[in-house]
Amino acid sequence: MKGNLGKTHRIVRLLLGVVLGALVWAGVVTGTWAIVLGIMAGIMLLTGLINYCPMVTMGVCPSVWVGKLFSKKG
Repeated sequence: MKGNLGKTHRIVRLLLGVVLGALVWAGVVTGTWAIVLGIMAGIMLLTGLINYCPMVTMGVCPSVWVGKLFSKKG
């Protein structure tokens, strides 16, 4: 499987996964939100580690839309 995340995108996903996981682990977020953020943290860490995100391939990843908005085209 070929990776489809850029270096910056991958680093952001890994950092976000660590931060969200730390918030849940430290008990800052509890209840239903802890479950949701825990799942999101797992997804962010997994996709960052394997360097592949199916949502990017399908073109429905919000970060791809933001990147297209701010890209410089001559």
